[in-house]
Amino acid sequence: MDQSINAIVRRNFIAKATYFARLLPGMHVDDIEAYTVVDCGLPSDTFNVIIPKTTKLTSLADLFENRVSEFSRKRFPLALWCWDELFNPELATLLHHYDLVRDETNVAMWLNLDARPIKPLKNSQLLIRSLQSPEEYDQFADVIAELFGDSPEADQIRQYYQLISRVHVPTQPMHFYLGVYEGKIVTTGTLFLDDESAGIYDIATRPDWRGHGFGSHMFDYLLGEAHRQSARQVVLQASTDGLGIYKRAGFVEVGTVQVFGTVAETLR
Repeated sequence: MDQSINAIVRRNFIAKATYFARLLPGMHVDDIEAYTVVDCGLPSDTFNVIIPKTTKLTSLADLFENRVSEFSRKRFPLALWCWDELFNPELATLLHHYDLVRDETNVAMWLNLDARPIKPLKNSQLLIRSLQSPEEYDQFADVIAELFGDSPEADQIRQYYQLISRVHVPTQPMHFYLGVYEGKIVTTGTLFLDDESAGIYDIATRPDWRGHGFGSHMFDYLLGEAHRQSARQVVLQASTDGLGIYKRAGFVEVGTVQVFGTVAETLR
């Protein structure tokens, strides 16, 4: 697959990761040609994000010596997202030296929405609505936080969504959705719109409500929303377990994204 399409996935992810951090005091974005760094001001590896955009050793050395080391100094966890075409032996050496280990591998996926007819949603008792109030941000955060159990990250996620709710505007490119079944919030989804694509993120279902097709219904709804927003391309990152549903929807694999995280012992 053309690397230019893989880059569309990366650009949408960067735009999403940096959006709120550019608006809120206490958060910081360093977005240059060689890399993007997001410091959300909280000890959260969900929202402290680093994305290398070069293979040049001098730029990578600067990234680790001046940015990764700063997170280490503050004892803040982080996640470094590296697209496959940018991974090289020099980066591997730096990752090892700074005690960053592979946490997960995702598949970058892309859909030409012009070539895919949008099918009507199947009948479902799941009601989907967009977030409009700070209280609904708390409800969204609760679903995401449940994925992390009783870990400290769950608390940071709730705090992060409380912060970003303060700058909510109806016209923002980040659209959050709640799925409600029998009066209970059971699933979430996010659609991020930039100038060239719509990105699908954060499809999560509460553990007690899995197996009912709620996540699939949310996914279909977000595709419809992307179409209604006149997006022509849709991108996402999938785990290997979730590839099937996206391929059946017409998405194609365009690359691999490795995610590296901080070793817990280094944060003590």
